[in-house]
Amino acid sequence: MEAGGVEQLIIWHAEALNGLNPATGKLYWSLPLKPTYGMSVMTPRVVGNMMFASGIGRVGAMVKLDEKKPMASFLWKGKPKTAMYCCNSTPLIVDGVIYGSDIRTSSVIAASMEDGERFWQSQEPSIAEDHRKGGGSHGTAFLTFHEENKQFWIFGEMGDLILAEMTKEGYEELGRQHLLKPTNEVFGRPVVWSGPAFAGKSVYVRNDEELVKVDLSK
Repeated sequence: MEAGGVEQLIIWHAEALNGLNPATGKLYWSLPLKPTYGMSVMTPRVVGNMMFASGIGRVGAMVKLDEKKPMASFLWKGKPKTAMYCCNSTPLIVDGVIYGSDIRTSSVIAASMEDGERFWQSQEPSIAEDHRKGGGSHGTAFLTFHEENKQFWIFGEMGDLILAEMTKEGYEELGRQHLLKPTNEVFGRPVVWSGPAFAGKSVYVRNDEELVKVDLSK
């Protein structure tokens, strides 16, 4: 990516978020951002000169990239009840709102890009109803934004593909179809933690036993 007048390679490892010269490996900047267990899993999201990254252990921050030189600084850091803490899936940023799957609450959360304040949260897309009351953690949903109709495809860990509208005002589910049996087990519940792929008006999803293609054009 280009930031601060130069090309930068963004690397988030177990200790820090870094900007490097992609040709030489020279370090331009480094900010400490240490997820628990060293699990810097999600891909940092960049919009303009802003970058969001988060992980296990309430580690989440919005970083501001300097527009004139290859430097960066924290704009804000998440608190227990702000931002979101993603691990298995990468959040999206649409129209100034961050949408992501928070592993502490097992909820899809919408939060402000400007300060991390939460607008709303819902467990409906990310964890089966039978496990919501039991305080199940690490509920996971994979989010994909469909630019043309401004709607979201959400693949939940229970094997459901969901079509939804999400704005800062709230979450509205438009439809849901069960596609796959969750063949793994985490925290005493069955899950499928494989992200979907979209191509040719179809979605491809898999578990440990099969790969399924579903036509979305109809």
